[in-house]
Formats: sequence, C-alpha cells, structure tokens
Amino acid sequence: MQKKFLILVFVFAFVLTACGQTKTNEVTDNLDSGTLGEALDEAKPEIDEAAEQPNAEAEAFNWISADEVAKHNTAQDCWTIIHDQVFDITKAIGSHPGGETIIAGCGKNATEMFESKPVTGKPHSQMAQENLDNFYLGDLAR
Repeated sequence: MQKKFLILVFVFAFVLTACGQTKTNEVTDNLDSGTLGEALDEAKPEIDEAAEQPNAEAEAFNWISADEVAKHNTAQDCWTIIHDQVFDITKAIGSHPGGETIIAGCGKNATEMFESKPVTGKPHSQMAQENLDNFYLGDLAR
C-alpha cells in the first residue's frame, strides 16, 4: 500500500512539473511570436483621450498679488510671502516650533523673519525650508 502511495505521489509530481513546463513553453512561445503582447494590448482598458490632454489650468502659472496675500492675515487664514513665493501656512501654525511667532508673518512678506528667526536671529534649517514647499501656492505677482 505504501509503495502504491509513493508511486502515485511521484506520478502526480511528474504531471504537475510537466504541466508547469508546458505553460512556461507556451508563454515563451507567445513572447517569441508576439501573440502574448497582442493579447495584452487587446486587454488594456481604453484610455480617455481627454485624460491624456494636459490640463491648461495646471500648466498656467499661479501669480498671486501682495494685495491678495494681505487679505489672508489671521491665524485661521494665514498666507505669507517668502523669497517672492506665496505660502498658505495656516496648517503649520499649531505645530510651529517657534509657537505663535509665525502669526506675525501672516498677510505680509516674511522673508526677513524666515531668514533671521525673531527668537534666535538664525535662519531656518534646511528641513524647514524643504517643509515650506508643502505650503506653496504660487509666485508673487510683480
């Protein structure tokens, strides 16, 4: 009985290996003949032509006037200008390491404050400068 079981397992393993090899050969043959690529092309979902077109609004540069920035001058709505770029830093106020000193820059050009922190007189770290990019709205209109 045990001998028949081992033979059955061996035959089963052989059949699985042979089937796997056949599938591998079919895939390889299809790759060589190009039929697999054709089948994959047919299976691709159709792409909306409009989705491929560049978004004109996304490509348009966002210029923001100093007058517009001045309207956003509270802790609940705080835009600021740093190096002629406009940032909405409202969400950064609560987590700002310098506390509420950041509010002094709301609605105005805070380049000097950013480059020479009021508390320490030192510029912000490289990490702070990189983090500022997360709040970028556009460039200051001239």
